[in-house]
Amino acid sequence: MRFSPLVMMSLLFQSTHSLPVRHMAIRGMVRNKTSASHSRRFASSSTNSVEKKPKVIFVLGGPGSGKGTQCERLSNEFGIRHLSAGELLRQEIQSESENGKLIDEFLKMGKIVPVEISLGLLRGAIESKPWNRYLIDGFPRNEDNLQGWNRLMPDVCDLEMVLCIDCNEAELERRILERGITSGRTDDNPAVVKRRFQSFQTETMPVLEYFRQQENSKLVRIDGAQSVDQVYEDIKKALLPAMQQEIFDLTTQYVVADKVSREGETTSVEIESPEVSITGRTATIRYNVKGEYPADIIKWRLVEGQWRRVSLFQ
Repeated sequence: MRFSPLVMMSLLFQSTHSLPVRHMAIRGMVRNKTSASHSRRFASSSTNSVEKKPKVIFVLGGPGSGKGTQCERLSNEFGIRHLSAGELLRQEIQSESENGKLIDEFLKMGKIVPVEISLGLLRGAIESKPWNRYLIDGFPRNEDNLQGWNRLMPDVCDLEMVLCIDCNEAELERRILERGITSGRTDDNPAVVKRRFQSFQTETMPVLEYFRQQENSKLVRIDGAQSVDQVYEDIKKALLPAMQQEIFDLTTQYVVADKVSREGETTSVEIESPEVSITGRTATIRYNVKGEYPADIIKWRLVEGQWRRVSLFQ
């Protein structure tokens, strides 16, 4: 078994053994540097192939709930690519295309843009720059958006989570009117704010209810009335387990591939007691392979939207 230099130095002269295993049972303590330590069980995953489709996290909430602000912070810290459905629409308006003119009319009236237009812009953005994980804020806004996504996007990406930032109407109105002083957005005015909030209640809330009722619901609700910093901490607590699972899956795939290259026939391994630490765009995992010791360590770094294995000394 190949060990990292750090482990080899600390465990010199200890012998190793390789025993055949036929399944993967995962349990252990997970630690990360951006939330409190806690115990959890990793889910088993296939070790015969690497999933190529990117993961998507929907970020929903009323107008002014802070979707864009929180997504930008997550993007800056963890390297998750942020796609704002609203920003993509505004960019199209600025292009002065026929679609842009149509979008402008919808936004001025506080109405939801047709799904064909929104999905076309989102799909183009995802396919133009492949990434491992996307934050999409402001979509799906209604049942039509949801049905369009379920019909057209499953072959492009996998939905990982639905985050909803909850906030009351009075606070949302206060924030938007304050933002409108400097934003220059045509929809940041009192009349449109009222219509946008009503649209959220009548059209987007049923979408959230749909996700809530699903078996193994992916919906996570965050109290958006808190300070910006506290909302961000709560969102990170929700996201980190999924990111840790991703690192575990990548490590499992790497260990299996390494074992196959050396032994030729092994197709699965049993990894025990994984400890995953994520700091920004760097992740470190310490783990045991059952029947082989001592523990090994692998370091991963997010580069251009993809996790790359790197030297422990980099």
